[in-house]
Amino acid sequence: MINTSKAFNNQRILLIAPQPFYEDRGTPIAIRNTLNVLSDLGFKVDLATFPVGTPVDIPNVRVIRTVNLLGYKTVPVGLSLRKVVLDLFLIVTILRLACRNTYACVHGVEEGAAIGLLCKVLFGRPMIYDMQSSIPEQLQIYKWLKVGPGRWLSLLFERWLIRSADCIIASRGLAPYVHSIESGKTVFEFSFIGQDPRPRNEALARSLGVSQRPTVLYTGTFAPYQGLEGLIESAAMVQAEIPEVVFVLVGGIGDEIARLTRLKERYNLVDTVKLLPRQPREKIPDYLALADALVLPRISGENAPLKIYEYLRCKIPIVATNIPAHMAMLSDKTAIIVAPNSEDISRGILQVLRNSTHASKVAMAAHSFLQTCKMKSMREVLTEAYCLVS
Repeated sequence: MINTSKAFNNQRILLIAPQPFYEDRGTPIAIRNTLNVLSDLGFKVDLATFPVGTPVDIPNVRVIRTVNLLGYKTVPVGLSLRKVVLDLFLIVTILRLACRNTYACVHGVEEGAAIGLLCKVLFGRPMIYDMQSSIPEQLQIYKWLKVGPGRWLSLLFERWLIRSADCIIASRGLAPYVHSIESGKTVFEFSFIGQDPRPRNEALARSLGVSQRPTVLYTGTFAPYQGLEGLIESAAMVQAEIPEVVFVLVGGIGDEIARLTRLKERYNLVDTVKLLPRQPREKIPDYLALADALVLPRISGENAPLKIYEYLRCKIPIVATNIPAHMAMLSDKTAIIVAPNSEDISRGILQVLRNSTHASKVAMAAHSFLQTCKMKSMREVLTEAYCLVS
């Protein structure tokens, strides 16, 4: 067995993360996990990232942020003019770093891989594409990128990244998509450990007004592709059958909460739907423990979201839409699988709330599946990927 700490000792790598770092949301959480593992393996890491986010202190990791000439304080999920501007600043920062340092490898997250390929061409460094999600699929929420030239260009861009990278690290579920573009490409799919479940926090339940009420819970971003509009519509249907039900949605920011608040008011769900802002990651297990049903209402996606691993560990029944992102980890034995529309989601939730025996059986099957299925940890994936490009 390779002594990886010795093999990688003092190798300096450049990790490009075009994200706010750190924030408690999907990709930044995965990046932090990656940095912790790389540090533990003995690498010295220069993280080039946006000038927005909470500072973190990870041994052997130096965080280099782009300039913030426009004074941005937040960067929304998805494509935005703000993100494009910061990507341009990030290119300048990375070229400066690459000129001043000798890196063993460049590790590009999402569109950061394109900047990594520029370093590969100019400086001859191997490049790992960290594919947290499919870029064209994420862009489908924008009408001008869903069809026509915009869609064609986004597909061409991602195919270029896949074919040019030395290897790919991907979220679970993306390997078939990668191989449909280039069958021989080396892909390492990672899994996410997640946090341990906790007992029910009665003080939190009382503060939210959910004690003694059937509780349906969602955690994650409030981005449009998460399908929360449909979830709120389904809440109206469930509430008509079970008046005391409560839906708790955790993870919104600013305008996202305002948008969904208007929708729940339209359906007269002021007391039925509770919209909570983004919470510190360490508090999420307390919210999960309140649930009688956990929901994954997302309407599109190829890669398994990180929260699905924590959902599986909770021994709480899951209602999930039948999109590839969820089916990469779930089946009708481990979750209540429904179509991505409000009617089917409501039927799935009602099935859980009305049939506790079946719901409990599904929840335990999900927990057992997670305990026994063969998945590579981030440490295993990064070790294999970096041994390959070294």
